[in-house]
Amino acid sequence: MTYRQLSAENTLATLQTLRNRISERFDNSSLAGVAGELREISNESQKKINWIERPHIGLRAAILVVVLLSLVLIGFGVNELAADHDDAFGLSEAVGMLESVLNEIIVAGAALLFLFSLEVRVKRTRALQVLHDLRAMAHVIDMHQLTKGPSQILNARAAPTKSSPQRILTPFQLTRYLDYCSEMLSLIGKIAALYAQSLPDAVVVAAVNDIETLTNGLSRKIWQKIVMVDDVVRFLESGGTAKQTPEAQWRGNVLLRKEKQVTVSIANSGRSAVRGRNAILLLVFSYSSSPTRIPGDENKGTKSRTKYEDDRTASGRESFGPHST
Repeated sequence: MTYRQLSAENTLATLQTLRNRISERFDNSSLAGVAGELREISNESQKKINWIERPHIGLRAAILVVVLLSLVLIGFGVNELAADHDDAFGLSEAVGMLESVLNEIIVAGAALLFLFSLEVRVKRTRALQVLHDLRAMAHVIDMHQLTKGPSQILNARAAPTKSSPQRILTPFQLTRYLDYCSEMLSLIGKIAALYAQSLPDAVVVAAVNDIETLTNGLSRKIWQKIVMVDDVVRFLESGGTAKQTPEAQWRGNVLLRKEKQVTVSIANSGRSAVRGRNAILLLVFSYSSSPTRIPGDENKGTKSRTKYEDDRTASGRESFGPHST
């Protein structure tokens, strides 16, 4: 047994165990149905992965026959061309023939590229179909945990409305429910990784990375709920005098530091915007208040503006505030 590759059999067994755990804990729940559907997708994935890993001899043989027939036709065409021109070729005939040969080579190269990549493209299409289903399953799991959170414990005695979701889970059951959702999201990422492992195609790998990014983000959100539920339960069990857990304190300190950084960044951005505005205004007023030459008075050089314009410029510079320098 190697630990350098994911095992489809072990992944399927883990998913089956998770489905049994959900059924035993939440019998006849929709989450158990989602786990069963995910198990069926995993069974189909195992068959498709085995199909992807196998070399398709029939398709390769068909491609080889097409290539050989193309070579025979090309040889026949060259032979007929040489038979029609027994004499020496002229310059114009040689240029025309060279152009025709180059066109044929380009067309033949494109055809060979299409044929040789046909097997990979067929496998890629099969893989992307299953990856699309796995991405949809991740969103379905997220919808199941959407209304599950610590508010069920804090607002347990609140009067529900007609559209309020059912709040029948205990804190322990709520934690287990969220944990099962997180485990299913993790297994979705592992099933997707099996396709990237069997078919290292750039498009498939990119799709698998997108699914793993999606599932990791959803799982992170679920675990935040789990930690908050644990903090709420500790608080209620202690009668409202419980201290924060070290993890909650660390999370609060991180949020506080981020809030301070954002506040400082906004303040710096505001000051920069004020400086930039004042600099633009100073440039505009400086340009408009530049000295002008009066016709007919060349010996006196330049003369400043009228008193009204000088006063207006001075008042404009005073309005810049302390940042104008």
